[in-house]
Amino acid sequence: MIKHSLILFFLLYSKEVNDLQSIIESFDVMNSDEIVNFFDSKTQINIEGNLYQENNYKSSLILDSFFNDNDISSFNIIHKGDSEDKLIYLLGEYLSSDKIYKILIFVDESGEELKIKEIKIDQRK
Repeated sequence: MIKHSLILFFLLYSKEVNDLQSIIESFDVMNSDEIVNFFDSKTQINIEGNLYQENNYKSSLILDSFFNDNDISSFNIIHKGDSEDKLIYLLGEYLSSDKIYKILIFVDESGEELKIKEIKIDQRK
């Protein structure tokens, strides 16, 4: 019984790690279609104070517009952590030729699958 419980734990844990890695990779390659696959119906995008809560198609267009309009060249994760509220947070930076954008991603781990709850992007001053 303990052996089965351990196997189940490791399978669930490895799926969560793989999902989190997939989220990070989708931001790294700026694949908005893949990013929105991790959205739920209440996911918010906040880009420099402009708040969006759209369907996946419109959210994908919003992210594509940000990536294209700002000539983003790379993405780096600076910090990863989690809270008592079953939220994982990722702090990263998008670099362009002349700007740096801070990005904060909140991921809900309370359900069966990881879901992005909010993305906040601000230009670093």
